[in-house]
Amino acid sequence: MKIPNEERSTLMTTAEVALYLRISEASVYRLVRMKDIPASRVGRQLRFRRDMIDEWLSGEKVHNYRP
Repeated sequence: MKIPNEERSTLMTTAEVALYLRISEASVYRLVRMKDIPASRVGRQLRFRRDMIDEWLSGEKVHNYRP
């Protein structure tokens, strides 16, 4: 299924990523701490680009942003 580019670059919250990956929010935070999942900080909050999460899921190399 093709996803339009404007939807793929959508920023997601930690809760949204947890739902998307079907894992707990604590697991998302753990992945961020281990620098295993691509994330960015906006102020004190984490944000995730959906297209980068999809690349990460497919096993492609994605540059991690330092939160």
